[in-house]
Amino acid sequence: MTKEIIENEDEFAEQLQAAWENQNTQVSSESKKELHSVQKRIDELDALIRSLYENSVLGKIPERQYRRLMAQYDEEQTVCEARIAELKKELDVVETTKVDLKRFIKLIRKYKDCETLTDEMLYELVEKVVIHSASGGRTIYRQQQIDIYFNFIGDTFPSQIEISRGDKKNLTEQQLAKRKKYQKTAGENRKKKRAALREAAKTDSQAAAEYEALLQKGRERCRKYAQNKKLAQQEPADTVPIQLEPSFETPEEMKGESA
Repeated sequence: MTKEIIENEDEFAEQLQAAWENQNTQVSSESKKELHSVQKRIDELDALIRSLYENSVLGKIPERQYRRLMAQYDEEQTVCEARIAELKKELDVVETTKVDLKRFIKLIRKYKDCETLTDEMLYELVEKVVIHSASGGRTIYRQQQIDIYFNFIGDTFPSQIEISRGDKKNLTEQQLAKRKKYQKTAGENRKKKRAALREAAKTDSQAAAEYEALLQKGRERCRKYAQNKKLAQQEPADTVPIQLEPSFETPEEMKGESA
C-alpha cells in the first residue's frame, strides 16, 4: 500500500479527496436532517407548553396534571436543545476540517522502508482506533469492526480491503483447523490429568473422591448424550433435529475410564 501511494501520489490524492468530500457530504446531510427534525420538535413543544399554560390559567386542567405535563415537556425540550448544540458542533467540524494530503504522504515516505512497527510510527500515523462490539459470539463466525483514524486524513481511505469468497473460505477452513487442534490438545491434556488423578487415587482418599466425582460427571454426560441421540432418531423428518451436546470424550472413552 505504501508503494502504491508513493508511486501514484496524484491519483491517490484525487481518490482521497473524493472519498473525503463524499463522506463529509453524507455526514453533513444526515446531521442537517436530524437538526431539522429536532428543531421541529422544539417548536411543537413550545406550542404544547403555551397551550398547557393557557388551559391552566383558564382552569381547564387540574394543577397536578399541569405540573406533571409541564415537567415532562420541559425535560424533553432540554434534551432537544442539548442535541441541537451537538449537531451544530458536528456540522462546524465537518465544514472546518480538511484533509492534509501533503503531511500524510510525507509520513508515508518517511516510513516506506520500515521493517518493524514502533510506538513512534503509531503516534505519528494513527490518531485513534475505534473498536466496535463484536458479533457472532465465541465462534468461527465472530466478526468485529475496527476503524483506524489516521492523522491528517481521519478514517477516510480510498482503497478499502475486500475479502473475496475464496479468501473467506480459506479463513473459515483455517479457523476450523485451529479449533480442532485446540480441542485435540485440550482433550489430551485432560486425559493426562485424569490418568494422574487415577494413579493418585490409589493412595490418597481426597484424590479418590475427586476421581469418583469426575467419573460420575462423565457417566451423567454419557447418559444425556445417549438420551439426546435416541430422541433425535425418533424426531419426524419435517421437524428441527435436536442438537447433541458436543463432548471432547466419546461415551466409549468414558466407559473405559470407569471400568
